[in-house]
Amino acid sequence: MKKTIFIIFLFLQINLFAQNTATISGYIYDKQTEESIIGANIFTENFNKGTTTNSYGYYSFTLKKGDYNINYSFVGYLQEKININLKKDTIINIYLQIDDNQLDEVVVSANSKIRTNEYSSLQLTPLSISRLPSIFGENDPIKAIQLQTGIKTVGDGTSGFYVQGGNIDQNLILIDEAPIYNPSHLFGLVSVFNPDAVKEIKFYKGNSSAKYGGRLSSVMDVKMNEGNMNKLQLSGGVSLLASRITLQAPIIKNKASFLITGRRSFIDFFMQPDESENIIPQFYDINLKTNFKINQNNRLFLSFYKGNDKILSVGDFTNIWGNQTVTFRYNHIFTPRIFSNISLIYSDYQNQLNFTELNQNISWTTAIKDYTFKTDFSFFVNSNNKIEFGTNTVFHNFSPGQSNNVLLQSISQSQAFENAIYLLNDINLFNKIGINYGLRFTVFQNIGNATWYNYNENFYPIKENKNEKGIYNTYKNLQPRISLNYFITNKLTLKSAYSRTVQYVQLLQNNSYAYTSLETWIPASPNILPQTADITSLGLEFLHTNNYKFSFNSYYKIFNNQIDYIDHARLIGTQYIETQIRTGKASAYGFEINFQKISGKLTGNISYNYSRIIRNITGINNNKPYPATYDMPHDARISLNYNFSKRISASAYWIYTTGRAYTMPSGYFEHEGFYVPLYSDRNAERMPDYHRMDIAVNINPKENKKFKSYWKIGIYNIYARQNPLGYNFEYYADDNSLHIYQFNFITIMPSISYSFKF
Repeated sequence: MKKTIFIIFLFLQINLFAQNTATISGYIYDKQTEESIIGANIFTENFNKGTTTNSYGYYSFTLKKGDYNINYSFVGYLQEKININLKKDTIINIYLQIDDNQLDEVVVSANSKIRTNEYSSLQLTPLSISRLPSIFGENDPIKAIQLQTGIKTVGDGTSGFYVQGGNIDQNLILIDEAPIYNPSHLFGLVSVFNPDAVKEIKFYKGNSSAKYGGRLSSVMDVKMNEGNMNKLQLSGGVSLLASRITLQAPIIKNKASFLITGRRSFIDFFMQPDESENIIPQFYDINLKTNFKINQNNRLFLSFYKGNDKILSVGDFTNIWGNQTVTFRYNHIFTPRIFSNISLIYSDYQNQLNFTELNQNISWTTAIKDYTFKTDFSFFVNSNNKIEFGTNTVFHNFSPGQSNNVLLQSISQSQAFENAIYLLNDINLFNKIGINYGLRFTVFQNIGNATWYNYNENFYPIKENKNEKGIYNTYKNLQPRISLNYFITNKLTLKSAYSRTVQYVQLLQNNSYAYTSLETWIPASPNILPQTADITSLGLEFLHTNNYKFSFNSYYKIFNNQIDYIDHARLIGTQYIETQIRTGKASAYGFEINFQKISGKLTGNISYNYSRIIRNITGINNNKPYPATYDMPHDARISLNYNFSKRISASAYWIYTTGRAYTMPSGYFEHEGFYVPLYSDRNAERMPDYHRMDIAVNINPKENKKFKSYWKIGIYNIYARQNPLGYNFEYYADDNSLHIYQFNFITIMPSISYSFKF
């Protein structure tokens, strides 16, 4: 009886609340293009409350009925203000105008009055990326991520990055919700993201909300531009590496539009492989997107990406790899407070080696294909409370290694389902506490026609197992996530977070060098347990007069079922791939101190990061703990940008890190006429400390010109520091000596790029 009375009382309270409130909702657009704006701010001056637009530019703001002054704003745009007498649910679409006057006084941060309960997230726009120094003049989103505090790389010109002790395969990289398994062009000099196609990047470092899963360390969520709905627009550019062209226009004005971009390198037009240049790389990529506004409550999107790389050599060796993705999305607004997105996603990554051995042509192909169906729902309860929930089903098709020749043994193909359901709540309490908490439940199932093996204690195969159809292995995991913010004052925030993440796909790759294109993805299986990570974080953030920002973040992370390789591991041509790897534990910990100047003519940040990543894997390093290759404890950075005028700005970036760990041979033994290295303790040696400085100057067009030209002039590694990418070791039996050969990236590289728009 008491329970029934309580439920009736609760229902009456909710109903009474609904009767006394009304909802303002709608989309926020760029006035010139009618592109929706992600992360725009909506703020009421009356009651000091605010919200932001979601990943599709939609907002919902529930308030008590009455009179309000509402501000709409986004970095780089003029603020829009409206006065409203809110009596009932009201749809208000806002069109923001670009603020040309802000070009010479950049504001890096969003409106500080809008509080976020996510522990560690970063939003990047094409404008912020264009102001950073870059390699060869390419405005590259991944290179922009690599410049952020606490993000590690293991060499110049690579697209891989390491976050809070995680390996490169533990970063979830998405383009319009489709996973990218290899984000590199040209050995990593350029990423797969054409800057002209990128609308916004949301990057989660360490702790992410329950809506994301499948990786242990970070999420890089890239959204593509949707296309200009008002007029035809042509843009493009050329750098020392590649040229690009973009066309966008309305299909039906103010209702439907398209965007198509193309980019291609041109090194192979001027150079061919010969004795002086053994290999010549080439790449291209294409982005296509269309969107259609059916009405205020329904919208369709179709996104397509295809990228391809090819390495040419003087011999018969070639390496071809590429990604292809397709995303179909349907947005539906059930009520002003309930928003939904349904997505169908296809992702295909393939990598093929072709070479000649014993006068036979041999190919080795690895691939992974994903077919995904996902749903996401948002319920905007009120201005202080949002509930999100959804499902995600992925069908993985793995091809770890297929050969056309008996000289190399193929690895058995396999399939798997990865299913997830999540629920999260973002809520503010007592105007002092902000909580983002949730739970993600995943089920991973190996299915279909497959072959796997049982091994003895010496990793010798003793039994072959076969499955023809149906499920033959299942893993289930609960993944709680919580982020808690305590707003001590309007300027000072204490932050803490805990999350558990699970990863069911793993990358096998020789990571001795800064870059290698050969990548083999394999699933969790009866022999390989899923990787897990538990991370606890604590931080402090202080904002002073909306101009200076200080932050301190610390973390401790425990990994389980981490993969590493035995000495002389063979990742090509063996069907017993599990014999080449070992699994165990790892721990990572560290802290970051960051000081930013976030507005004015001079902006920038100074940061220091200390971190360690130590592995302890049975069968590796005599079972003793050892540092990971990307363990680089000390990391200091300075990034500055100065705007001389609306047209001219300059930027500089300096980085210093501890040299990365590597393993040096301690001796050699002769085997069938070959000298085979004997290794010392795993990663016991360190390369020289890494440091470099980059500078760049940006020249923008004159005002009110229809044809706009942009120039970027820079120098990468201005003082020509010879930072090693890796070492080759050669043993001379005549005098029993070991010779070490260091190979580097280009020591100093001037760059110039030109872009246009009309």
